[in-house]
Amino acid sequence: RIAAPIRALERQAGALGRREAVPALRSGLAEVDRVSLALDEATASLRERNHLLNVLNRVGRSLAAELDPDRLMQSLVAAGTELAGAR
Repeated sequence: RIAAPIRALERQAGALGRREAVPALRSGLAEVDRVSLALDEATASLRERNHLLNVLNRVGRSLAAELDPDRLMQSLVAAGTELAGAR
């Protein structure tokens, strides 16, 4: 009764390590379900953090490459808008 849910958690952990979606499981075992839910929440948190880092990386490249202040400001406003909409 416990072996299959534990194997499912193992697969979830592997998927999380590969940056794949990890939807919460319903195994019927409260402890396994809580761990599964935590993995699901970790997936969402990692995706949000990854998005934030990608936007900041893009902004950093713009700061380093853009000489036109107006275009730079446009880029910064667009990034800020994207981040504000992502939350």
